[in-house]
Amino acid sequence: VVNARSAVREAAVIYNVIEELKLDCLALTETWITSSHPDTVKRDLAPPEFTVFHTHRPNDKVGGGIALIVRKQLRASQFTLSVPYPSCEILAVQLPTSSGRLNIITLYQPSTRSTAFYSELPDLLDEIDSLHGKTIICGDFNSPSLLCQGTLDQHLTDILAGHNLQQHVSEPTHRYGRLLDLLITSVNSSVLKAAPSVQDLGVSDHSVVDRKSTRLNSSHE
Repeated sequence: VVNARSAVREAAVIYNVIEELKLDCLALTETWITSSHPDTVKRDLAPPEFTVFHTHRPNDKVGGGIALIVRKQLRASQFTLSVPYPSCEILAVQLPTSSGRLNIITLYQPSTRSTAFYSELPDLLDEIDSLHGKTIICGDFNSPSLLCQGTLDQHLTDILAGHNLQQHVSEPTHRYGRLLDLLITSVNSSVLKAAPSVQDLGVSDHSVVDRKSTRLNSSHE
């Protein structure tokens, strides 16, 4: 996962990241791609052997936008949650892996330490918890601590703990030392088996958070 801060301008860099890290999936926040962009622009984020899913900022407002680039052989499909959560942007995609359904929920929360977001987040996490299969939640939560640089706001930490969720990124993901981009799973989940790496690969002022693990296998392989 990485905050791209305009994926249109960084398409070549995104291709390089996918190739260098040998990725099956790459989640992008702040694509700055709107629903009115041509389909060619939306598709060009993904190399030929990948497909791309988008959530656009409502009303074609500037900024925001989420994309998930997924290897085609994984047979991913996009789905929607039951209700909107206006304080953030959400993209929900499921993969039929050999060990069952995997939900990838990508989130972008644009307002730093937003009280509206903290108010909505418990309901959002309750809905995510009700999904079939295993789940990874990732994205830019914009919830850095004011008290200790490189850590999370205590309010967010408490909400995650109350939902039996674990945040796996342990170092800053932004150029100025803030922890913004997160990978979250259930405490008891085996989806992530080790701490992710954080690498500045030149996409933006955010580093790429990379979960190196066994490659995902399609249920049809």
